[in-house]
Amino acid sequence: MEWEGKVAASTLTCTITGRPLAPGETIWSALVLEGTEFRRQDIALEAWLQADQTRFLSWWRHVVPVPDPKKRTVRLDADLLAKLFEDLKGSRERPQQCLAFVIALCLVRAKAWRLESAGDGHLIVEQKADRVRLRIRDPGMAPAEQEQVQTALLTIIGVNG
Repeated sequence: MEWEGKVAASTLTCTITGRPLAPGETIWSALVLEGTEFRRQDIALEAWLQADQTRFLSWWRHVVPVPDPKKRTVRLDADLLAKLFEDLKGSRERPQQCLAFVIALCLVRAKAWRLESAGDGHLIVEQKADRVRLRIRDPGMAPAEQEQVQTALLTIIGVNG
């Protein structure tokens, strides 16, 4: 079963008390089935015994992540990336081919495309919006090319400059 998109992400709020869960706090998380939908419940340690544990399909104890002040989350604009890929996909220039490949990976990461397979020097992806399948060649970038593509992509999405 493909789980991607089937369970909502954590809200970092205790489902029993309604209290926000603090970074670094140890909590319980549980998976429940409500109707036909799977739901994640995050529960503070002090509220764990108050929860109806008979409803849980699975549960695990973990620590709420502490944000890294050096790490910046970047939201990918799938429409912009798809347009960039369309503009670059037919290019015979190596830098553009490398950038197109990385943009394809970003579109998979942004969940606009679904990765069907990878191997033999190619990715097979499906564009979710129109169900078009694409075969994209992995250009096998050297480290210097990876760095150039990273710089270009960060500039395009507005992180550099």
